[in-house]
Amino acid sequence: MPAVPGPPASRHSRARTFAVVATAVGVVVAATIGAVLLTHRSTPAGPAQAAQALRAALGTARRAGNFHYRAVATQGNQSQVIVGDATPDGGRQQVTFGTQRFSLVLVGKTVYFQGNAAAVEGQLGLAPPVASAEANHWISLQPGDPPYATVEPGITTASALAQVSFDPATMTTSTAGGRSVRRIVGVPSTSGSSAGTPAAPVAGRAGLQVDVASGLPTVFSTVVTAGQGQQSSTIRFSRWHERVRVAVPPGPVTYASLPAPTLQPVPGAGGPTLIA
Repeated sequence: MPAVPGPPASRHSRARTFAVVATAVGVVVAATIGAVLLTHRSTPAGPAQAAQALRAALGTARRAGNFHYRAVATQGNQSQVIVGDATPDGGRQQVTFGTQRFSLVLVGKTVYFQGNAAAVEGQLGLAPPVASAEANHWISLQPGDPPYATVEPGITTASALAQVSFDPATMTTSTAGGRSVRRIVGVPSTSGSSAGTPAAPVAGRAGLQVDVASGLPTVFSTVVTAGQGQQSSTIRFSRWHERVRVAVPPGPVTYASLPAPTLQPVPGAGGPTLIA
């Protein structure tokens, strides 16, 4: 999906998490979320009200079940775009990351992968000759297959919404395009490393825009400066409640039936999120 907050879960070769390289915040959030003119801004509410509003928006989004999204992440000269449709128990994504182009479909616990040779090599870790032979063919992956943990996260409703993770600080209500919108702004969530040591401080801001009438999110944007420099991402949500039909693609081959990979897939995570 298409690597974001905290820093975002990211998909290194896929770019999550937009774990999806996922998987991103500075003062630019106000400009990104404010792509439309905001007027009649209310007095900012504090952290407690902002946190309550964030929980309410994500709860409403989970209950809506189905939605469409477009996630764009950039870091330096790298960019990733994930366009997807999420459902409570499945979904699909089209991902562009550098020269890699691939599609993902999740039905039950099986992920179906189809991509060009660069994506088959980069995402599944297959040797170049095998990647060329399997380019544009559907390949099914099960939970035990090594690339599964890289390509599966971020596809379902709950997993995609998990990308919207940050510590809210303030909230304002404004008018945008004739509609009342609520803007919740804060800082990216941080967590310790896998070794249990504190993570390096993350500089940045994150913001979620919510349509007041429906209570549903419309835009989530982040800009983070840490590690390798600045990473920014924007996820735009739309078509809530729209029926999404996710079906098994025709004629897939199993990943287990392919020659053993000679390369390790670059770790990552799914989602409308982004680069690491």
